[in-house]
Amino acid sequence: LNPCLFPPNFAQIGQQFTEAFYGTLQTNKEQLVNFYHDQAMLTYEGSQVQGKAGILEKYKSLSFQRIAAAVTNADYQPMENGVLIAVNGQLKVDDSPQALAFCESFLLRNFGGNFAIVNHVFRLSIHNF
Repeated sequence: LNPCLFPPNFAQIGQQFTEAFYGTLQTNKEQLVNFYHDQAMLTYEGSQVQGKAGILEKYKSLSFQRIAAAVTNADYQPMENGVLIAVNGQLKVDDSPQALAFCESFLLRNFGGNFAIVNHVFRLSIHNF
């Protein structure tokens, strides 16, 4: 690893991304595709899609009309030309009174001064034992 390539403002980048991503999720989920690199990979509940077209189709296929998301915590780590983001939170969809816990991770890369998602993993935190 070359720490000289770590973004010095990685926490600020992570925080701004987190606020923008979840704000967009709650207003227009299909616009989330604009956060992704053209060749990005999304793993959503174990289902993988790659590329903006596949990611857009995944978001379009989600059955909810409205979503409210609350970030419980977010952690940020620098990496060479990027930022790793880990988020825990809760969400509610449509008129459901039940909040569902979730966790997700984002890997952002710097492309000419603009950060884009290259890897994204989402899981609901549902435990059966």
